[in-house]
Amino acid sequence: MKNFTKALATTFFFAILATTAIAQSASNPIIGTGTTLEVTKDGTATVADNGIVLNGSSSFSGATISINNFVTGDMLSYTGTLPSGVTASYNSTTGILTFSGSATPAQYQSLLRTVSYSTTAAAGSSKSLSFTVGSALAYNGHYYQYVSGSYTWANAKAAAAGQTLYGMQGYLATVTSQAENDFIQNKLQSEGWIGASDDYQQVVTSAGAQIYSNQNHSEGKWYWVTGPEKGTQFSSGDDNPVAVSNRYMNWNGGEPNNYNSSEHYGHMYTDGTWNDYFSTTTFGYVVEFGGMTGDPAVTLTYTRTLSIVSATVTGTVANNTYGTATGGRVTVDRTW
Repeated sequence: MKNFTKALATTFFFAILATTAIAQSASNPIIGTGTTLEVTKDGTATVADNGIVLNGSSSFSGATISINNFVTGDMLSYTGTLPSGVTASYNSTTGILTFSGSATPAQYQSLLRTVSYSTTAAAGSSKSLSFTVGSALAYNGHYYQYVSGSYTWANAKAAAAGQTLYGMQGYLATVTSQAENDFIQNKLQSEGWIGASDDYQQVVTSAGAQIYSNQNHSEGKWYWVTGPEKGTQFSSGDDNPVAVSNRYMNWNGGEPNNYNSSEHYGHMYTDGTWNDYFSTTTFGYVVEFGGMTGDPAVTLTYTRTLSIVSATVTGTVANNTYGTATGGRVTVDRTW
């Protein structure tokens, strides 16, 4: 029988992001201060970077600010006025502040300079904030978007390939590590198609060689058929698959199982596990940008490192010394 969860998985949790980006002339459209920012753990909002500079000759379609190593107690906010046509939303589950809508570089620069971070996380926590122009989210030099809708796998593959982000070619996401899988699950919180298949025609096309002559030969031999990993086998076998050459895979229990001898297309659940689905099933999809031959050298993300310290307290300390204690450190201001 088909995996019960898989058979009933028809409700999707969508993090809806815009699907296109406006080309910019600048190869490094966002620049920040770059130094480590000290933030107290008492929940006080601290401006993340009032020195951010945006470059570009045309409007930006949006921007995202993401808390890396997000935990409960972390918070993003802003105080700037939204330009006409721009909306803002904060996801307290993922730690992502999203601005959507077209505005000039100067308008987005003014807005991003007002973004603040607050936390009640423990002092010493390792944190950073990633500011990304456009509507995609950044991870390890690549960019990801979730596209909601009802797409077959083939339609999703074509739609992803039809997108560009600042000149970078889009493709159905290829997931090659646990960290990348966690990023897609935690930040996009989406369920949909990824760029994996054991369909022999897809595999043959991606490999650029007639390595299989029919479906019986390719069945259970899963390949990445999109992106820079196109033509790379990562999994072998139905029901109890094994990794090929120690490559990453994250199949749900009992998957892939080629139910009804008709499932050949890769899909990710909201919990991050994978399964195979039919050619006629419809989902949204995850599109990835970056790493393709011919992609321009462009940096869309600025990351600022945070140092979380104990709250600052100013007042009378031992021996009538007036000073400031921060995170266990005492700075003497004046001795009477």
